Amino acid sequence: MAKKIIQVHKITTEHYQISGDITFKTAMPILNEIQDIISKSPQNLKIDLTKVAYSSSVSVALLLQIMTLSCKQKVNLNYVNIPQDIIKLAKLSNVATIFTQK
Repeated sequence: MAKKIIQVHKITTEHYQISGDITFKTAMPILNEIQDIISKSPQNLKIDLTKVAYSSSVSVALLLQIMTLSCKQKVNLNYVNIPQDIIKLAKLSNVATIFTQK
């Protein structure tokens, strides 16, 4: 079985896209990379999830943690194209309303 690769692609200095599978194995590398981006203090950060192929239950926790990091750094965070699987998991966890999309 081929190893799934997760990547965070830079579109612009304030726009990134996550591609691949969000699982327990890939969540920390994603978080570390996004944390590095946030530490560079962009004023706004857009994370596009269009190319997320699979997302486990850890995906909701990951998005919440990214939100926490961005709030601490006073970075305006916006998620776009959140996959329906993640929205369903967020609804089950009663946190769907905090994932606003523009």
